[in-house]
Amino acid sequence: MKNSETNSAKLFLGIATAVVILLSGPKVNAQEGSDSLHRTAQVSFFYPVGSNGLSTSYSHNYSFNMLYGANAGVDGFELGGLTNYNKGSVRGAQIAGISNNTVGDVSGLQLAGIINGNKGAMQGVQISGIANFNSDSTQGIQLSTINFSNGNTKGFQLGVVNYAKKLKGANLGIVNVVGDAEEGIPIGLISVVKNGYYEIEATGGKAINGNINFKMGVERFYTIFKVGYSSFKNDPVYSYGLGFGTLFTFSEKHKMSVDLSTNGIVYDDEWNVWNTKNILNKLDVTYRNQLTPKLSLLAGPSLNHYTSEVKVGDSFGTLRTIGNLKTNENDERKKSMWIGFNAGLAFRF
Repeated sequence: MKNSETNSAKLFLGIATAVVILLSGPKVNAQEGSDSLHRTAQVSFFYPVGSNGLSTSYSHNYSFNMLYGANAGVDGFELGGLTNYNKGSVRGAQIAGISNNTVGDVSGLQLAGIINGNKGAMQGVQISGIANFNSDSTQGIQLSTINFSNGNTKGFQLGVVNYAKKLKGANLGIVNVVGDAEEGIPIGLISVVKNGYYEIEATGGKAINGNINFKMGVERFYTIFKVGYSSFKNDPVYSYGLGFGTLFTFSEKHKMSVDLSTNGIVYDDEWNVWNTKNILNKLDVTYRNQLTPKLSLLAGPSLNHYTSEVKVGDSFGTLRTIGNLKTNENDERKKSMWIGFNAGLAFRF
């Protein structure tokens, strides 16, 4: 029995050795246009401990790295338990438990548990747990907590924080920072864009007498932060809200904005409006007459939908609603829908 087990082990070791020798045998000539030699595959434990020793002298079609592997380049597939490093370019798929680091260009898929970092251009899909960093252009998709592209970004970024030096696609995140968004659309809670759209509006209507709206982003898509003041039965009513909108330009002096927002209505110092459901949703369509390059006159209708579970006296609601479209009140809440009118001024930074 022991002799049989020994013979099997020797046979397996011999086959494994032959495979490694076969895969690691260098081609006679270097790759065309490259200073590195080419080998079909390498298997490494921790650079330079591996089948090809100083593997940064060779490019490979396949690279399998238990901990840390290094190559001159990969044209095919690379898998690393912790980290993959390439001093050349990568074409194909590159997967690592912690990080992929490439000096040259990347074309294909990069997937890492923590970070992908490239000094060259990226074309394809990047996915990581913490961050994707490209020092050059990006064409494709970046998915991570932080996405950074220090060149032309043509495609889509999805993360908590996105940065693009020049955006030619879209990014979606909590915070977007864009150097040039002339051909792109940042979509986020906070979008900081060089030469972007920044404006403060002062408007008023019947339901909320005074509103201050701050808009930021680009004209094609901007975020709106809102605060307002009104009164109900001689008591103060405050509002705060968040929205999104877009601006249409018909001429230098004539424009139109379409804004959608949700506003919490605060009455009797009850600021937890989401718990009490005292909410006003608005769709504002506003004509804008450009008086000067920075100052605009605003006027237009608004579609309002109000839901309130706050009871004052015998009825629900803390706004002077018109209810000219629909009103529905029961023992738990009141819902009203009406068309109103807003007017005001806007100052653009």
